[in-house]
This record gives sequence, C-alpha cells and structure tokens, in this order.
Amino acid sequence: MVFYTTNLFKGVRCPERNCQILNCIFGHHEDEHVVQEEKGSERNHVPTRNSPTTSPKTVCQGVVGILNSGSKSSCTYTKAQPEEDPSAAQRLPSTNQEVTEKISPLPSSHPEAPPAKRRKISSTGSDAVNATSNDVVTPRSNLLGPNKSSQTSLGNGKKESKSAAKADPERLVPRRVPIDPVPFSKRLLYLQHLHAEMARLNSLSPKGGLIPKQQTIKMALNEEERLALEKGSVYANVLKLRISAYKKMKFPDWESHVKSLRTDKTTNPKPRDTGVSPSEELSIARTLVVTDQSALAKHGYIPTPPNEAAAQEAAAAVLASKNYEICERCAARFQVFPDRDASGRLTSNGPCRYHPLRKVQPMPSKADTGPREASYPCCGQTVGNDGCTTAEWHVFKASSPARLAAVLPFVNTPEIDNALQDAQGKPVDAIVFDCEMGFTTLGMELIRITALSWPGGDVLIDALVRPFGIILDLNSRFSGVWPQQFANAVEIEAADIRPSPKIRLAVEGAQSRPSSKTLPMLKSPLAARAALLAYATPKTILIGHAIENDLNAIRLCHPLIIDTVLLFPHPKGLPMRCGLRALAEKFLGKIIQSGEGGHDAAEDAQVTGELVRAEVGKRARLGLKEKQVKAAKAKA
Repeated sequence: MVFYTTNLFKGVRCPERNCQILNCIFGHHEDEHVVQEEKGSERNHVPTRNSPTTSPKTVCQGVVGILNSGSKSSCTYTKAQPEEDPSAAQRLPSTNQEVTEKISPLPSSHPEAPPAKRRKISSTGSDAVNATSNDVVTPRSNLLGPNKSSQTSLGNGKKESKSAAKADPERLVPRRVPIDPVPFSKRLLYLQHLHAEMARLNSLSPKGGLIPKQQTIKMALNEEERLALEKGSVYANVLKLRISAYKKMKFPDWESHVKSLRTDKTTNPKPRDTGVSPSEELSIARTLVVTDQSALAKHGYIPTPPNEAAAQEAAAAVLASKNYEICERCAARFQVFPDRDASGRLTSNGPCRYHPLRKVQPMPSKADTGPREASYPCCGQTVGNDGCTTAEWHVFKASSPARLAAVLPFVNTPEIDNALQDAQGKPVDAIVFDCEMGFTTLGMELIRITALSWPGGDVLIDALVRPFGIILDLNSRFSGVWPQQFANAVEIEAADIRPSPKIRLAVEGAQSRPSSKTLPMLKSPLAARAALLAYATPKTILIGHAIENDLNAIRLCHPLIIDTVLLFPHPKGLPMRCGLRALAEKFLGKIIQSGEGGHDAAEDAQVTGELVRAEVGKRARLGLKEKQVKAAKAKA
C-alpha cells in the first residue's frame, strides 16, 4: 500500500506563520477552511444535472495565473456553490475536522496564522528566478525581550512592517532554525513540556501570575530556540535537564530566575577588578606579548615591511592583468575601473548576487542515509543556488604583502621623543585599537579607526577615514559604518585629534545604532596611521583581536603585540579562531555585535581590552597563590 504525503499533514498547522512555500505539506488557515468545506460538500452533496460545478477552464486559468504573474492579466478563482442538504446538519463532523481537533496542540484562544503569501516569479531574459523571503533566526541575549525577526529579501521584495509583527502574538510552535537538531515533532513535544512547567511555576504567584501568559510562551520559545541553535547533537539531553530543573524549582527560585532574565547584561557594566594596580597590570601584560611574529607570517601577520621592488612588481602585475579580479562574495571574475569607464561603471559583469552568511554543514543524525548538503543560514538554500542578496558592484580583497604595499607602503613603528599622553596626562604604555574596513576600487581599505589607552580606557582616537579608492561597499553589516555617517562627517587633520576621558561605550553600542554617532573624518589611511603613531613608540604594546588585520589596514609593523586570538586560542588551533562575540559572552558575560547596525569599532576595542584584563587578573591570582605556597613551604 502506498501512502501519499501530500495530505497526511494537512490537519497539522504549519509552524511557519508567514509560510512562503507554494506546495507546503502542512495545513494553513485558508487551506484548512477550503479543504473542510470541499470535503464536507463532496460527502453531503450528490451532483445532479442542475447542480453547479467548477469548470475545468476556471482551474486552468487559476494555475496559469500563478505561473504567469509577470503578465498583466488577472485571474479570478470561483468556488463551487453546492446546494444545501437538510440532512447535512444532522450528520457527524467530517474525518478531517476530527483529525484537526485531535492533532493540533494549539488552544483555540490563540489567533490563527495569517494566510500564506504566494511568491512571485519574475523573469529576466529566458531564465526565471524565484524571489522568496526567509526569516533569519538569531539567538536572543534576553530571553524575556521582544521578539524581533530580521528578514533578508531578494531583489525588490517588500519587507513586512515591524508594527504588524509585534502586534501578532506568538504561538507555541518551535521557531525555525537553520539546522534542526531533532525532528520537528520532537521539538514541539519538548517545547510543550517546557512551557507547561513554566506556566505551572508562574501560576504559583499570589497575584495570579508573575508575568503575563504570552510572556511565558515567549520565554519558552526563546529558551528552546537558544538550545536548538547552540547545543546541536546534545540538544535533547540538555532540554530534558532544563525541564527536570523547572519541575524541581520552587516559586522563590522562579521569581529570581525571571528577574535575572529581565536584567540586561550590557546595562551599567561593572568595571573589572584584576586585584592588582595598573602598573602591575602592565608588567603582567608584557609577559603576554607575542615573542616571534615570523612564525605567524603564514596566517596573515606581516612582521617586516615588503621592499619597494616587490611593491612595484605587484603594481605592474595589476596593470598587466587589466585590473581583473575575483569577487570576494560571489566568486565571479570581473574588471575594476578605478576611475570609472565611459558608461560610469566601477566594475564589470553586472550586479553581484551573493549570500551574506557563510555556509554551514548540517549536523549528522542516525536517520541519514547519505551525506547532507551544506546550506546558507541567511536563506536556507543549499550550496550551488544563486545568492539571496544583490549588490550593485562586485568587490575584491588583496591580501599579499606586496599588493598591499603597492597601495600604501608599510612602515616600522618609529622612535619619537614627544609622544602624546592620555586625558589624565599620563604616558600611554599600551593601546588597544580596532579598525573597520570597506571595499573600494583598490581592495579592502580602512574606513574607521578607534584607539583606547590600556588599562585606563581613555579614548585616544575615534574617527572615520576616507579611503584612497572609490567606495564600492562600506560593508555596513560588519563594519558598522553607514553612508549617513560619511555624509555628516567633518574632515579634520590628524594633529587636531585630542584624547577624551573614558566613556561607557558598551552601553551606547548596545542600545543605539552606530550610524547615529557623529564622528570626525581623517582625510586618508596615511593620516590615520600618523594619528596612532603620535601615541605609539616601539616600546608601546598594541592590543587587538585578530590584530594582523588592523595592522595591515594601516600598513604598520610593530614589535610588541597582544592578540586575543592567540591569548584565547581555538581548540583546533590556527587558522581556526574564536570570534570576539563568543569570547565576550564566555569570559565577560557581555553580549556584543547583536544589533542591526553592525559592529562598533569602539565597542570591539573596549571588549578586547577587557579580555586582556581578564587574563591579566587570572595570572595575577595564580601568581599570588604560588607566592603563598612558597611562603608556606618556607615557614614549614
């Protein structure tokens, strides 16, 4: 006997509220109504000669209307109107209705999902490209916070209004994640048990409920989603332990748990206490300096400046190739026009279609019968499909030392006698800095630089930088630099930059979009390097996360560096690296880079400095214990 999967799940409501799938196997709010009416009418009505029927022509016109949305013709769907059967009211409900009532886990009080939108198919030339809109699920730092969903649209797709999304209450259905750790039915079962325990604890409040019922649903959804994203193969075990913990939890513990979730970790961060003085912190930090940078040359570090002959040879090679490059995003071959061509183009080969997020490999499961294809979490498409995002120009990145030196020569940190001091008038012995880069016709160039004194945290430099080449893409998603900032910036000289006292960058970066900050602009990357070298000498420690990228952006070779990538190494070693966001959450308990405005160089620099202070405090405590042990042995 063969079972057809088309209608097996029509009695189960689709877990995706705004389903975009044309032939979804789950039931939808419109589909269930139509299917139930049609099924009932087929059983309760016997066609006669005079009974109205649906014309095959009407059905064909409806299908053609879906597939030919590009044409101007409109299609009307006409539903058959069966005659009333007086005996139908006395009959039992249809089997489809009974299955719907028994299987659906949702209470009737929850509103039904909005009807699924049909996706439009637009044709370009002879090829038709499907434009869909997919939800990008991101873990939430605050489990009781508002439910925000970001969407990545293809082509000219319209985004739904945020106010409508907020007004629609969430249902107790697992949110979609890039890779499901277990089948959907299991996730739904775990979520129901998790919410049941939370609702039980919430009902123990003397006031009838510590938090609203809808808030408990959001809390359960957030926790289940976070575990689905982070735990992978151990998702089921961890979630069972969480359910067991809620079963054993008493109301006072539940009350404190809810209060802790309401507290934003990024608000009013307490300064880290290392237990030693600033001078002792500097002494310990000198033991963290990278001793041999030449061993890191294969990972992108440039310990010595390339010679002038190598730079000239690289420049000649670029001219000989007629500025043909490989796109960093879509891997297409294109030509760069540094001064625009006759038609005003900056690059050839049309617009760039790419995936903004890197591909991910699905977790293996016991049910797999073969290898599973990698997919892109931004849109859910498998590798090999066209990109889900379109940019006007292709972009490229030059990484060889000689090619970088052809744009701006590298220099060693020079000796200076009158180095600038911080806002307190003290010498700057260590600097933590971060650079943001954007794509130009000359490759990837510096567009923002932020430098802070360490361990004090005074702001030495925080400015935008005008690159040498014409800007192709500010890479705002990651750089946090937006066109509005460039338009509002006032150009200044490097000598006009003055240090300012320590500010609460973490709070500002977490609560406001970086584009709202008004920053001065340095006229070139050369001016940005001069501003940094006004504070730094060869004896100054430079601190950064993946600091080779920052040093290469300003074309600087420095002898004393501390890199948090090396300080907190990845378990697999280089070239694998731990991200700054993961390190901040693990060692500092801070959530950074979580807003829609992109990264904030000031926030990244401050967090990098805090990570180094955390390591310094750890080593200071270890040294104190060793001294105590030695003292105890001496007394004995």
